Amino acid sequence: MTDKLGYEEFRNRCVLAASAETCYPPERKDWRERTLVGDYLFGHCGAVAYAVQKYFGGKVVSGVVDGERWLFNEVEGRTFCLASPGTPVPKRVRQVARLTHPRFEVFCDRLLEVP
Repeated sequence: MTDKLGYEEFRNRCVLAASAETCYPPERKDWRERTLVGDYLFGHCGAVAYAVQKYFGGKVVSGVVDGERWLFNEVEGRTFCLASPGTPVPKRVRQVARLTHPRFEVFCDRLLEVP
């Protein structure tokens, strides 16, 4: 990925890079089934947030939506969740001090392999 991509193209590449291996472990058992109904980045909130931060910069923040913790990116004054674009951004978010996991690196390596 040498040329700067837009968010939509970057998300499309994320969909191609996603797998059960890069999915949040407690959600792996449901990953395949969810992709069959169009939820292609199910369980990839953290991996996508990490990749967005590496590629576009900004910071990762977390907030609670419908009782569940979600990760969002803040880039150039805009807050969003590229893994699930329809997810509403809560009024209160806090910066994530450190976001890292070996599966995030695997996900980013796969992003580089997407044509």
